[in-house]
Amino acid sequence: MIALFSGARLEEIGQLNTDDIKTCPDTNIIYMNITDSGISGDGKRKHAKNKNSVRPIPVHSTLIEMGFLEYVEKRKQDKKDKSLFKLKRDNQGRLGKGLSNWFSRFEKRPNGNGHILSYIERRGVASKGRYETGERWTKTFHSFRHTAIDNLRGKKLDGGQFIREQDIGLVMGHEKGKLETASYGMDRSQLELRKAVIKAIQYQVPWLVDH
Repeated sequence: MIALFSGARLEEIGQLNTDDIKTCPDTNIIYMNITDSGISGDGKRKHAKNKNSVRPIPVHSTLIEMGFLEYVEKRKQDKKDKSLFKLKRDNQGRLGKGLSNWFSRFEKRPNGNGHILSYIERRGVASKGRYETGERWTKTFHSFRHTAIDNLRGKKLDGGQFIREQDIGLVMGHEKGKLETASYGMDRSQLELRKAVIKAIQYQVPWLVDH
């Protein structure tokens, strides 16, 4: 749900610590602090994909209504592990690879006897296929990011202004063509803009609309 309502990358979410959920004292905006400084909960240094990836992402109101902040407080009770989601790294040091495979990878069992269905396959959602044109398509955890981006295109902010591509890049931490977003930092007005863009992420799914 965090990926769906923020567009954050899996590794960005995976390396969050409980103290990365912050509140701006000037605006009272609650945000996730995506950073390449400091240490993850497992003692490894944090990293970011590019310089624009270092950014605050306001927490969507739907996540707050669903109990995200209560979850954060519960995780803070663990004094030995400050990681928010307690993900384990793979052999290449990636926090999200195991979760990504669990979510969408359809694979043969090690002994060759049958297959291991991914989470979405078990829910009746195909993880890969072909369009009528023959082009391949896949559904992965990263699809949440693309869904959030597509959801924002063509929408307006509360003030009536259309959301620009650079506004989307500001929130998503895009690298190419959005270099002006790197200088926004924690400026109050830009944090408020980020919140306004995040607020515009809405899905016409009954249980989300009625939540």
